[in-house]
Amino acid sequence: MLRTFNCGLGMVAIASPENAQAIIDESEGEARIVGQILNIEEGSPKVNVRNFQESLNTRGSKIVKRK
Repeated sequence: MLRTFNCGLGMVAIASPENAQAIIDESEGEARIVGQILNIEEGSPKVNVRNFQESLNTRGSKIVKRK
């Protein structure tokens, strides 16, 4: 599912690390860093999702039931 759907991210902006904090500040805290672009080794998965559940829980997502 994570490879097919954006799972509620909405708009995604790709920015250099140097500009990330300015974008977060400009959005009044509504923006957040959700990933990074890295070079991958041959045979590695193209998408690697970590901490998906925790990320949704910190934003109060209605998609995931809280324990």
